[in-house]
Amino acid sequence: MDNLNTFGKRLKYIRKTKGLTQRELANAIGLDQSAISHFERDRKKPDMDTLKTIADTLNISIDFLLTRTNDPVTYSRNQTDLIKKINNNPYITAEELTKNYRFIIDGREATQAEIEEAIKYILIQRMMKKRE
Repeated sequence: MDNLNTFGKRLKYIRKTKGLTQRELANAIGLDQSAISHFERDRKKPDMDTLKTIADTLNISIDFLLTRTNDPVTYSRNQTDLIKKINNNPYITAEELTKNYRFIIDGREATQAEIEEAIKYILIQRMMKKRE
């Protein structure tokens, strides 16, 4: 995240992470492709409504785009409450984990299936260690 220190760099990073071209993003939010290009090169900044639309379309937080946080995920009030609860009691079940969290790995959100596979892998590793 060190080199993602501007709105434009973060927009480009997230757009590419989501597998979108500038044109696809522009079409999704009702702008010309040149507007996205200007944003990504930090030549122009979007107005507040456009900023909200970009964040909603890419399913990321506005604070991430504005370099106020390095966490691109937007949390609901319920998720924030759950995070506080877990910080007080760091133990969580696999069901809660897959139901209430989104994981960003290598810049991409892990799918439910990937998370379930990771949990299975851990369980298999534990069973194998017990046999030793």
